[in-house]
Amino acid sequence: MARILFADDDESLRLLYREEFAADGHELLFASTGREAVELARRERPDLIVMDIRMPEMDGLEAMGRIVAEDNDVPVIIYSAFPHHKEDFSSWLADAYLVKSMDLGELKRVIDRKLGERGSA
Repeated sequence: MARILFADDDESLRLLYREEFAADGHELLFASTGREAVELARRERPDLIVMDIRMPEMDGLEAMGRIVAEDNDVPVIIYSAFPHHKEDFSSWLADAYLVKSMDLGELKRVIDRKLGERGSA
């Protein structure tokens, strides 16, 4: 199965992701700051990253830029509560941009599709 990094400063969301995605058999990694996400991505080489934008120490757009600069093959899904960041040209590096929802169905579908494209599903 795939190794997925979830970067989000909201602890309750990280717990939700753990519950929802662990059942799918994926190896899950979690970061609570942008800086931690960059370090984990560098060290653990995930197959896919789900990245929030507003996080302490370094926002998700800057973290994504640093990660992609080192490994432009890793798909990054921006998963943010703020749809207006979609217009920010730095968000265009992402493979997908989704607005957060308590229904994780759309996120799961995009993750499955991106992993399938990469052959990591």
